[in-house]
Amino acid sequence: MLLAHLAIAGIAAATGPLAPAEGLVRVILNRIGGVSSVEIRADEGLDLFLPNASEPAQEVKGGAPVQFRANGDRLEAGSLKAAEVVALPKGRTIEVKGKAQGTYRGRLRLRAEKGVVVVVNELGLEAYLMGVLASEMPPSFAPEALKAQAIAARTYTLSRMAGRAAALYDLDDTTSSQTYLGTAGERPQTNEAVRLTSNLVLLYEGAPIQALYCTVSGGVTAGNEEAFGGTPLPYLRPIQDLDESGSPYGAWSPHFQWEALLTDYPGLGALKRVEILERTPSGRAKRVRLVGAGGSLTVSGTEFRTRVGVNRVRSLLIDEAIPGSQGVLIRGRGWGHGVGLCQAGAQGRALAGQSYQQILEAYYPTAKLTFLPNPVLVARGKS
Repeated sequence: MLLAHLAIAGIAAATGPLAPAEGLVRVILNRIGGVSSVEIRADEGLDLFLPNASEPAQEVKGGAPVQFRANGDRLEAGSLKAAEVVALPKGRTIEVKGKAQGTYRGRLRLRAEKGVVVVVNELGLEAYLMGVLASEMPPSFAPEALKAQAIAARTYTLSRMAGRAAALYDLDDTTSSQTYLGTAGERPQTNEAVRLTSNLVLLYEGAPIQALYCTVSGGVTAGNEEAFGGTPLPYLRPIQDLDESGSPYGAWSPHFQWEALLTDYPGLGALKRVEILERTPSGRAKRVRLVGAGGSLTVSGTEFRTRVGVNRVRSLLIDEAIPGSQGVLIRGRGWGHGVGLCQAGAQGRALAGQSYQQILEAYYPTAKLTFLPNPVLVARGKS
């Protein structure tokens, strides 16, 4: 796996002062920025560059803090004043203190927008994934499951980058993209999974697929159109996620089954009945009729789950809705939208002896596992 070693070792070189941002992943640090000032520092020192400059405007000694304040649309750090500054650490990481605190690989792009400091972390794809993977799948999972997750996360990242070359950032650091914690999110097992799968991507018709994934599918995955609408994608088809005995691969998970007692519903008051009027091809609730003290209402399954809380009704794979004196008891399976790779199922498959290739083939049929020398440039249409 020499290429994998080189890919990780090349992270620092890829983020040099002249490296174009289009070859890097750009993550807006919403949990750090969005405040009027932030402080940065690096143990081995850092250089501050103005946009498009080849020489630093200011050099900062190791460990010395730099405070950036936003004055309207202008950044101010001592005598340095600019709309935007790129901070490049002389070592491997840089620390940021703002709304929260974090340490990151790569470099930072800071800018002022309407009195707040926006912080974007620009770094190599593999370094980004190391800060993501342990937040998305438990590091204790089997190595083959972790490798499958690494490839899915890498592919998902690339699919989100398409068409965003002119934007300030590609993804954010929350669950709306993928949870990214910088070096605080790294673990030896997940870093190894990233290293061993470096540059491996799932393609369909030459482009990175939308490699969605969920916590637990409940024994059957969902088609993309069931959860998100749009055109059905051939690599995101519902599959029966069952082993040879007919048992769900993810049945071991404590989140496989759930129940929730719903006592009321917004606008209807005390809830009396919940009726599933229509189901999707995978069996998830598509249309729901709600009967309460204040009347009745028919809504989509997605709206129903959102209104009552996605952590109460954990999926739309609802098996029973039992009315009672205290409300309606909902029983179901799975957690999440159910589309793509089931993380609990991937663990079950890995423990059953499946390789990461077999796991990915099961959850993303028709997608082709491919080694890409420059995956970020492929995603941006540059290679």
